[in-house]
Amino acid sequence: MLVDEKVSYWSADVHPEPLKYITIGELLDSTTRKFPDREALVYSVYPELELDIRWTYTEFRDMCNRVAKGLIALGVKKGDRLAIWATN
Repeated sequence: MLVDEKVSYWSADVHPEPLKYITIGELLDSTTRKFPDREALVYSVYPELELDIRWTYTEFRDMCNRVAKGLIALGVKKGDRLAIWATN
């Protein structure tokens, strides 16, 4: 239900299932355990330019872990804030 049309705010509908207090990494690990060989990411816009990417959950999780280790190596630590500036 929209509370006030002048304000960018959305009051979430009440849902009977409680929130899960887990990190994105924990969620990815859990999903990878359930579906290790299922496709998680498909980017196939320009196969003629070798931009035909298909990663399973295992491959996607491994790439996420590589990125996380790279950020740690750069000095990023728990509590730091990061932003991503990318096109949609």
